[in-house]
Amino acid sequence: MLARYARIRAGEALELALHATGLIAHVLRGTGEVSGEEGFAWSTGDILLLPGDQPRTLRATADSLIWIVTNEPMLALDGARPGPGTVQPVHYPAAEIERQLALLATTTTNPGTSGLALIFASDKLEAGRNITPSLTLSLNTLPSGEAQPPHRHNSAAITLILQGEECHSMVGAARCPWRIGSTLVPPPGEAHSHHNGGGEQARFLIVQDGGLHYHARTMGFAFLEG
Repeated sequence: MLARYARIRAGEALELALHATGLIAHVLRGTGEVSGEEGFAWSTGDILLLPGDQPRTLRATADSLIWIVTNEPMLALDGARPGPGTVQPVHYPAAEIERQLALLATTTTNPGTSGLALIFASDKLEAGRNITPSLTLSLNTLPSGEAQPPHRHNSAAITLILQGEECHSMVGAARCPWRIGSTLVPPPGEAHSHHNGGGEQARFLIVQDGGLHYHARTMGFAFLEG
């Protein structure tokens, strides 16, 4: 996986011709539009899924910062090319994300529940709960004053910090304080945990090569003893 930040000034455009199956983007701030027959307007808090087998233009109507993750390294390793039509464009508006998070908050939990997550998918890949054939995307939440227990998994987890005060993650023995808009990457197989010491719900967006591991039955997720 490859994560990057794209900064686009108002009135300017970013031409994308990425060698990837699909492109996952989160609009950290700004407004604009995606070109093409299936283009759409985007604004702060939206999530976009775009095919990687065709050029796209992101045109900003206000100064924008966009977080983008693709599977370019995986295709480059094999010298493969994305198949046409593998990924269809999807627009996940911020308002709908908030509505789904509100529904998620009504979910019944038990003492062993630590945080709730919103899983993103498309009609084509909904059964596997993947957003592309090899990648998964989830918006994880963690209540004020709680912690997600130490755990590990074989997938890498590119994590974008969206919300939370006085929060941090433990990755192995390293304490990693959170900064809004920063990216955290716990290495595959490394024990890690997330902690919310503030007064508001913590939110963090995670892209994983989970689809690849689910297909191979090698996810290896496990909570660790405290």
